[in-house]
Amino acid sequence: MALKASHIVYVAMAAGLELCAMPALAAPAGASAPVTGVNTIGELTIGELTIGESGMGESSQVTEGRLEAHLSVNQVNSDGSLQVLLQVINVSDGPQVMHFTSGMGADLHLLDAAGKSVWAWSQEMMFTQALRNQMLEAKSTEDYHFVVPEQAVLNCKTPCSLMARFMGTSSSAAPLLPELRLALK
Repeated sequence: MALKASHIVYVAMAAGLELCAMPALAAPAGASAPVTGVNTIGELTIGELTIGESGMGESSQVTEGRLEAHLSVNQVNSDGSLQVLLQVINVSDGPQVMHFTSGMGADLHLLDAAGKSVWAWSQEMMFTQALRNQMLEAKSTEDYHFVVPEQAVLNCKTPCSLMARFMGTSSSAAPLLPELRLALK
C-alpha cells in the first residue's frame, strides 16, 4: 500500500501515540481518544485503486418514495480493508414497514471496470430463510456496516465501484430502494 505523507493520521491512544496509515475521517475501532493531526487532502492508493475525491468520505445517495439511502466509504483500516456504511433513512413523517425474505438486510458488491462482481459481502455467509417485517420509524435510520478485505480491492481491475443492495421490499415484494453505486477511482 502506497501512501502520501498527507494521509498519515496520528491517533492519540491511552498508551501513547500510534501511527495509523489511513485517511482521517474517524478514529479506528478501539481508539480511546479523538483523532488529531488530521490532513484529509489528497488521495490514498491501495495497489492500483485510488480512493480520493470520489471515494473516501464521499457518498452516493438515492431517494425512493419514503426512503433515502447513503453509501459511503468511512475509512481504510490499518490492515488495508475498507469500512463501508449503507444508511437507510425514513424521510417521511410516518413509519415504513420493510419486508425481508431472509436474515440479510443488505448486501455489498465490489465491481470491476466491466461491472462484474469480483467480491460480495454475502459470498461466505449463510442467512436464515425466514419471512420477517421490520418497522423503520419516521425520521429514523438503519445502518448496515460492511468491511471489504484489502485482497478484494487489490484484485479489482480499476476503475472499481461499490454496489449496495438493500433487501427490504414493500408488501407487494417490490424493492423499496434501487441499487446504490459508489465509484472508486
